[in-house]
Amino acid sequence: MSHTEIVNEFHKLYYGPNSLSAQPWNNQEWMGFKILQCPNDMMILQEIIYETKPDTVIETGTFNGGSAYYISHCLFLAGKENAQIITIDVDSREKYPNFRNMISYINASSTDPNIFEKVKKMAKGKIMVILDSDHRKHHVIKEMELFAPLVSKGCYMIVEDSNINGHPALPGFGPGPYEAIHEYLSRHDDFEIDKSREKHLLTMFPDGYLKKR
Repeated sequence: MSHTEIVNEFHKLYYGPNSLSAQPWNNQEWMGFKILQCPNDMMILQEIIYETKPDTVIETGTFNGGSAYYISHCLFLAGKENAQIITIDVDSREKYPNFRNMISYINASSTDPNIFEKVKKMAKGKIMVILDSDHRKHHVIKEMELFAPLVSKGCYMIVEDSNINGHPALPGFGPGPYEAIHEYLSRHDDFEIDKSREKHLLTMFPDGYLKKR
């Protein structure tokens, strides 16, 4: 078995196909709040935050707020205690975590032009973007087109779950984030794929770490 095949087989084991409640990616918490992230990608995210020290992190796809909560701790530990996280989701929960009031929760569609204008006004300083909402290609492309111009030079736009639709997980999903990434890059030259962020081999975001030129 080749190196790539070994990584892919472990990836598929990590991602599924066992019951949803038992899937490793769906069965972990950060400080008591559920977080749907691979620990490898969590490690890379804190490295990016420490290196780039953004003032604003915009996240689409809030779910239970675990990722935003994790990001707030990373920012604080990186010396950015006055930074903010703006997270957007069409669904809402009764209770979201918030560390030092760094997180602003917006219950709306991430591709609503009015919501985008609101977020644009809120965003200050160095800006980083994380896309993790509806994973269908047409939606991800729309998010990328909207939010990419906000990302500061040298900062990142992370397109999450590009592993689906056979890259190597969930081969029957249909065109998703991976296809959106490459269509966007075929039309724009403002970002480059940073393959160095895949150094831990298993990532749920293949080709999804995009650095602003």
